[in-house]
Amino acid sequence: MYKRYLAAINEFINVALKLNGSDEVRRLAISDERLAKDRFIPRISAKFNKGEIYQFEFGRNYFPEMSFEHRGLIIGVRDKLLYVLPICSYNNNEKSHKNAYHPVDNPDKKIHTK
Repeated sequence: MYKRYLAAINEFINVALKLNGSDEVRRLAISDERLAKDRFIPRISAKFNKGEIYQFEFGRNYFPEMSFEHRGLIIGVRDKLLYVLPICSYNNNEKSHKNAYHPVDNPDKKIHTK
């Protein structure tokens, strides 16, 4: 078990070296540090309500999924499960959205792509 964990840390170090100077490395470090520090803190049982906005840690996810700490709107609560819509800024000039279908901005683009 420890061997696998150490191998994962080694791989992370290799990725961090490749991303030298990237803001992503700083965000990864903050996320890991927060996880380590908060691991054994007792959690106060909070009452979450639909329609409220909270600060959430979404963890590390593959692009384009939401990662790290962001605000989110709770759209549903079931037992210990929260349904959350992340709130984030959007830059209309980003290349990643230029090929996406939009009824006004890109009406000729495909809605579904492989």
